[in-house]
Formats: sequence, C-alpha cells, structure tokens
Amino acid sequence: LCRIFGTLSRGFTLHLSSVWTGRASP
Repeated sequence: LCRIFGTLSRGFTLHLSSVWTGRASP
C-alpha cells in the first residue's frame, strides 16, 4: 500500500508540474 501510494503521489506531482508548466508557457 505504501508503494502504491508513493507511485500515485509521484504521478500526481508529475501531472501537476506538467499542467503548471503548460500553463506557465503555453
């Protein structure tokens, strides 16, 4: 469970950073 949560957290962070980057420089 810990590993799954870590993977989800990392994926979510990458998704957020991707969205933020796309929003910062369209």
